Amino acid sequence: HMVPTAYVELERFPLTPNGKLDQRALPSPEAQPARAQQIGPSSPAEAALLAVWRAVLRREDIGVTDNFFVIGGDSIMSLQIVAKVREAGWLVTPRMVFEEPTVAQLARVAQPVGAAPATTGSSGNQGNDTANPSANPLPAWRALGVTTGHVEDVYPATPLQSGLLYHTLAQPESNAYLIQMRVTLAGELDPGLLRDAWRAALARHPILRTRFEWRDGGAVLQIVQRAPTLPFDTHDWSAAADYDARLAEWRERDLARGIALDTAPLLRVALFVRDAQTADLVWTHHHVLLDGWSVAQLMGEILRDYRARAAGGAPAAIEVPPPYRRYADWMRQVADDPATEAWWRERAARSDEPATLLGSLAAPAGEEPGQHAVRNRLDGVLAERLSLAARRHAVTLNTLMQGAWAIVLARYGHRASVAYGTTVAGRPAHLPGVERMLGLFINTLPMWAEVDAQADVGDWLRALQRDLTELRHHEHSPPSRVQQWAGRSGDALFDTLVVFENYPVDASTREPGDGLRVSGVESVDPTHYPLALAIIPRDRNIALEWAWDGARIDRATVERLSAHYVEVLEQLAASDATRRVGELTLSTGREAAPARRYAFESLGQALSA
Repeated sequence: HMVPTAYVELERFPLTPNGKLDQRALPSPEAQPARAQQIGPSSPAEAALLAVWRAVLRREDIGVTDNFFVIGGDSIMSLQIVAKVREAGWLVTPRMVFEEPTVAQLARVAQPVGAAPATTGSSGNQGNDTANPSANPLPAWRALGVTTGHVEDVYPATPLQSGLLYHTLAQPESNAYLIQMRVTLAGELDPGLLRDAWRAALARHPILRTRFEWRDGGAVLQIVQRAPTLPFDTHDWSAAADYDARLAEWRERDLARGIALDTAPLLRVALFVRDAQTADLVWTHHHVLLDGWSVAQLMGEILRDYRARAAGGAPAAIEVPPPYRRYADWMRQVADDPATEAWWRERAARSDEPATLLGSLAAPAGEEPGQHAVRNRLDGVLAERLSLAARRHAVTLNTLMQGAWAIVLARYGHRASVAYGTTVAGRPAHLPGVERMLGLFINTLPMWAEVDAQADVGDWLRALQRDLTELRHHEHSPPSRVQQWAGRSGDALFDTLVVFENYPVDASTREPGDGLRVSGVESVDPTHYPLALAIIPRDRNIALEWAWDGARIDRATVERLSAHYVEVLEQLAASDATRRVGELTLSTGREAAPARRYAFESLGQALSA
């Protein structure tokens, strides 16, 4: 009788302004559902799948009847599972993982490698990926005035790359999609070795040596240079008393420089030495080259290479992944799929004039031209309760967070149907080596959701997850084609974007010890959307980054939206499983009180380890 039925671990006790325990702020104790007896595999397929699940989820207590979502699975893990299951000799798809969420169920639909029929969208060119006139039409090369002596490859840009280039050229003053990362490094540092590690990465990955060419009325081409020079500058500011102010001023000038899209490489690196044990690496690049998954992988590679050079003088042995060209070739094969077009047309026809954000807001109180960004961080207590709620409803945390945003849009627009943009990983699981490739794989697509006030919260979230799973089945659809199929144009499809950043982070960026390590990361990543919400779960906390166009939305509105969003999250985190969607409410009044569980701060002051 002395054994508690529930145990809730807190980072700290919530206190009242007088310093006493705030009992009302304590999370409700939620007893974990009793785990079924761990059941072992009964077939070769189950054994192979179970080994992969345990490796990806990093848990040894998983049995063949455990639900993927209840034990913490998500969409990114599903991609990793598909890739590793293929290496183990079996074929499954991410959709199968979502629809057959236990090892026992998945094993019944898995097929041995080589036994499955060929599907549309194979891995494309598997041969030599260097310059090849038979694979790359010579007229295109000659029209551009390039030769194989300086150019390694020429091939068309993907639809999303073309879209990002269009927005960059259409609004050059906005610096849209120009990403600047500040990586704070701790430990003894040899700038020369770090520069060598970056140069080695440039030589290893063709996408880092890529520039773009376009002609009026013609396709955008990406040209891989053989040996461009990496801009890498080192500044020793260890004697500067105003280090932070100088660095902030330098970063503003750096962003104002922009990046020439027709000159490789589309990136530059600068190292600033603060003292003997601390330095800041500022890496500026265009989003057209890399997505977040690729950025995290590249930083891990560079740190591993640097540590190997610092320890023994020799570079690290890093496996070279397949080039981005493989993915671009695959995209051209699946570009005109009639089934995909039919799906989008049917899906758009079902949406009943969905509510969007700008259509639900009054004109901004005052214009603040340019891009703005802030961050609010949910504390560990709420973050843990949200994870528990997602598992309780057998959905991913991503689904729950998107559901909360759909509810906010529905309340603001006074409509049951809402539309927003969502970012998908875009890596075709059956393309060999895709999980290790560097490039721009993500895609941004419209998500139309029905917020049924009478539905049980759990049932509604699971229905939303099914819709998201169906969307991912068509995640490679070019956004411009989706606009055509939907019969709408421009920003009419959606005006807010939700990005759930749960891509895998290389362990090398988190290794403790005496060697060089990452102690902080800050990123500037402007887009062309009126409002973008990035959700970043890290280390048992969740950060929310809000970026907006000051000409279309004012800061007070963003703060109110943020407070309302967290209100909905707190209600979704509650343990009342019988609550209906219509019972989730927002604070009354035009100004919502700031939620107690996060700190609202400028993005320039935010560091995420």
